[in-house]
Amino acid sequence: MAESKEDREKRLLKELEGKNVAHYGTMLSAWIRTKMERDKVLLTLSAGGIGLLVTIFSTVGVKHWWEILLYVIAVIFFVTTITVCILIYDRNSKHIEDILRGEATRDHVLKRYDKLSRDFFIVAVVVSMGIGAVTAYNKLSELNKKGNIQMCDEKTENTTQEEPCEKKSLNGIDDLRPEEPETTLDQDEQKQ
Repeated sequence: MAESKEDREKRLLKELEGKNVAHYGTMLSAWIRTKMERDKVLLTLSAGGIGLLVTIFSTVGVKHWWEILLYVIAVIFFVTTITVCILIYDRNSKHIEDILRGEATRDHVLKRYDKLSRDFFIVAVVVSMGIGAVTAYNKLSELNKKGNIQMCDEKTENTTQEEPCEKKSLNGIDDLRPEEPETTLDQDEQKQ
């Protein structure tokens, strides 16, 4: 039996409604996963940042007291980021429960936590970059004092060979220039 026009319209309307519900469910799920993923990434990177700082501190060490202060500041900000992310997870579950009960409004504490976690992480990364720059500078200075590295501006005394840092990257390329072949006329002229 053929479907009437009215039944067909009802069926298409139900299909559209089902597609809209599925689409909304998928988009809502993706939005929640994306929001939660940000907190997971901050949590993971902060834990990794602490591990990296401890490794640098234990292998390279420090030369000045203020370098220890930089390490402490960076670790405190990474730990605070981890703590705030854990608080966000806890608060999220309570917020979802409130939404399911129909009691939820916008949670301004969650909004503040999101901003704090991002800001604390940025500060920790910037301080860690400062630690990296100071560590690299100290290491280069130490190697330079030992004579393992020679800066191109420095000249050493009693050297007979050309200094490696004075060579240009293409120095000696003129030695590779092809030589002109001798022609038979040139050889005949030389014989005469």
